[in-house]
Amino acid sequence: MEPTTVDLSGRRALVTGAASRIGFAVADCLARSGADVLMVDLAGDRLREQAAAVPGASARPADLSVRSDVHRILAVALTSQTVVWINPTSLRRRPPNRFRSRAGCRVAGARR
Repeated sequence: MEPTTVDLSGRRALVTGAASRIGFAVADCLARSGADVLMVDLAGDRLREQAAAVPGASARPADLSVRSDVHRILAVALTSQTVVWINPTSLRRRPPNRFRSRAGCRVAGARR
């Protein structure tokens, strides 16, 4: 079976957790489909390195458990037609306090 491709030229995709693993792979795939990819992650230096390897991508370090960071990212994302928002970050292998923080952000959104 042939893979299906979608032309996302002129569209924006927002990918959180984009500095590594699945988030990076998704950002790369969306960029190869023509999307303008906004890559978001806590790991600023690593994120900038990864974004440099993805054509048409920009890096925006942010902590999505902080309300002001969420507003800053949304302000950038909503300046054009965002068609995809992907949040593939992992909760495994985290200390209990980080797990609660990340899980809470997924369920309740930014708390600060």
